Amino acid sequence: AIFISGMLMHSLSKAEVSSYIKAFKPLPVVNISMEIPGIPSIIVENHNAYDSIIEELVKRQNCRKVGILGVRGNSSEVKNRIKNIKASFDKFGIEESEITVLKSTLSYGPALDDLRLLYKESGKFDYDVLICMNDEMAFAAIDFCTEIGLHIPYDIMILGFDNLRLSDSCSPTLSTIKQNLEGQGYLAGMNLIKMIHGKDVDMITVMNAQPVMRESTCRYPYDKKVSYAKNFIFEKGN
Repeated sequence: AIFISGMLMHSLSKAEVSSYIKAFKPLPVVNISMEIPGIPSIIVENHNAYDSIIEELVKRQNCRKVGILGVRGNSSEVKNRIKNIKASFDKFGIEESEITVLKSTLSYGPALDDLRLLYKESGKFDYDVLICMNDEMAFAAIDFCTEIGLHIPYDIMILGFDNLRLSDSCSPTLSTIKQNLEGQGYLAGMNLIKMIHGKDVDMITVMNAQPVMRESTCRYPYDKKVSYAKNFIFEKGN
């Protein structure tokens, strides 16, 4: 069996997810998303990706006031990503006091409703960038900002996560982080086949995420010659 523990973490604690997955032993079991001791796990390292893109946001795109669209619940993956995001901003001179974490869900409709409610209650939405925990939230953020008259990326920049197919055809096209879901699934499948045949597999396999730079964070033209840009994928003329 192959489990995506990050999805289970939306409604369960890490200990509950770990216990649930381990209960399937002695069947061959592989996990994607977070490390579970004793279970071969495919995990994604996103810190370097956030480091590179946040350096671009701060140094070239003049980002100072940051919003993070996080999630309600116990997702250790999301908590880890928010921690990495804050650490990267701190590295480039943006203190945690300048970062606001909002809470919603990882779905388009509820995220759009939450953003509308937040705006109705506060009467403002004043960020240089909104960093979303997935692309569905980012699509909702794009539509919400358009509703209230904010122009992306000039008034506010939007960053997603996942690199869904729609991210390169929405308007504006969405800057995001590619975590190579297909590659994770392939490695998990190969590990499962090895286990079925009694072969040893690595308990931890790490894949590196990569920023995909598009229009939604291009307030000023990208400079492809800066050192951190070697980590980027540039698309749609960017």
